[in-house]
Amino acid sequence: MVKSLAAMPERDRKTMIRSRLESFAEMADEEREKMMRMMTEARMKLPKEDQDKLMKGMQEVTMELPEDQRSKIMATMKKLMPGM
Repeated sequence: MVKSLAAMPERDRKTMIRSRLESFAEMADEEREKMMRMMTEARMKLPKEDQDKLMKGMQEVTMELPEDQRSKIMATMKKLMPGM
């Protein structure tokens, strides 16, 4: 799925990322961490250019989310990416 996300036009990519992040925010902490870890691991297998596109989209969408959702997503990202 991440490979096809990277190939999408930016607008479509951001729409899909928003949908996934909103879904993740509604999950229990353990499930959210598991799903976001899987997505991160899949993203890391892509070429650097595609990784950058996805990371940029995730950052932009995360900042647009309501505070409660943004806090959950950012806390999980912090667990998955030490030093962030």
